[in-house]
Amino acid sequence: MIAALKEENIKYETYYKLLLSTGLILEKHGLPENLTVHSLRHTAASLMIANGTDVATVAGILGYSQVSTTLDIYTHAFDKNKRTAGEALQEVLEI
Repeated sequence: MIAALKEENIKYETYYKLLLSTGLILEKHGLPENLTVHSLRHTAASLMIANGTDVATVAGILGYSQVSTTLDIYTHAFDKNKRTAGEALQEVLEI
């Protein structure tokens, strides 16, 4: 975010308003104050993937031009899917 500010892709006022509004939302809903926009973004992406949203859709939502970037960052979100696939295979094989 700081790099974007230095390149003036976004205005400092916009960044400040985003941080301020995030703090107010967290406070209003009793969420930990140390949550950041980045951590919320990461959580949202992880939950989408873990609940079956295809990676290309998640990559598009996050603004990544390469699906591989999403795969590299969010591979942990596939753990639930791996367990589900393994359980389904065991059931089919009756083991």
